[in-house]
Amino acid sequence: MGCGIGCDGRLVTVAVGDVNDHAPEFARSLYVGELIENNYVGARVLAVTAADADVADNGRVRYELRGADAAKFAVDPDSGEITATESLDREEAARCARQSAS
Repeated sequence: MGCGIGCDGRLVTVAVGDVNDHAPEFARSLYVGELIENNYVGARVLAVTAADADVADNGRVRYELRGADAAKFAVDPDSGEITATESLDREEAARCARQSAS
């Protein structure tokens, strides 16, 4: 590789890697879970599943919960399994729903 007098050429290899250019997609558009009233702590609600078309670590899906009632539930960040973190009362949930709707 010539570059003239006083110039030193170097060969550089550039590796182009995947970027996180695909958003994860859930297997279903809606998930509905059910619990019995006064459930036990740790009761399984449901499991969600998503896939990402990216490769390697960029394609790894991790789950988390957000929102006003997120603290009442836990999600396994790797499997998507959602469990209750407290015993839920139907009457209390109905009162909360009415309060948030007004």
